[in-house]
Amino acid sequence: MARILLIDDDYDILRIGSRLLLDMNHDVVTFDNGTEALEYLQKYSFDIVITDANMPHLSGFDVVKRIKSNPNWRHISVALLTARKSKDDVEKGVFMGVDDYMVKPIDPLMFIDKVKAMLEKNAPREWPEVVIDPREEEAKAYIQNDILIERVSELGIVASSPVKFNDGDIIKINGILFESIRVDVPHLKVVNVRPSQTNQGYFVTKTVYLGAKDNFLQKIRSWMNKRFLKKAA
Repeated sequence: MARILLIDDDYDILRIGSRLLLDMNHDVVTFDNGTEALEYLQKYSFDIVITDANMPHLSGFDVVKRIKSNPNWRHISVALLTARKSKDDVEKGVFMGVDDYMVKPIDPLMFIDKVKAMLEKNAPREWPEVVIDPREEEAKAYIQNDILIERVSELGIVASSPVKFNDGDIIKINGILFESIRVDVPHLKVVNVRPSQTNQGYFVTKTVYLGAKDNFLQKIRSWMNKRFLKKAA
């Protein structure tokens, strides 16, 4: 599983691209502009960044330039999304050091093959994620209905619930886990919903944090480290 940041000012591209990547079992975060995407990249690391070449304000070329010039981001593979006939964009991207380019409109099979090729060339990192047994107290949480937290990472939460949310929904979760480490969970954006394979009538909801503060992230990372140490003991 890789972490992939997808940037495009075209909602349809974000929708189609994120769906394909989620179906490949990757973690995906989307932005419709380069400025907010780079700000997010300051807090979270990714394996791949896929960015549109031509966007207002901050272009994809600007995004590529900033990523390639930052020593902390040199491990990130970068792909450029460009219109099918934009030969100049491709040449400019290659000159700037992009790892690959993808044509728009998206061809699903080609898009998937390009992503697989980048990950074969530069294997994804092992991203920490805590798996929680549903019998544990920390798994219990609530929105308006009781839910069970299945996985926690610095990017977001995976939970199961009898409520079927929609992609793009903004939700708020509270629970024993967060009360125990004394954090107020930021709002969460739903990025993927699928039927549970273990609990009939439940849906597994994958979310990402919105506007997570440094203090929250520090406490989540500290809690995760303690869980890893406890498991290893």
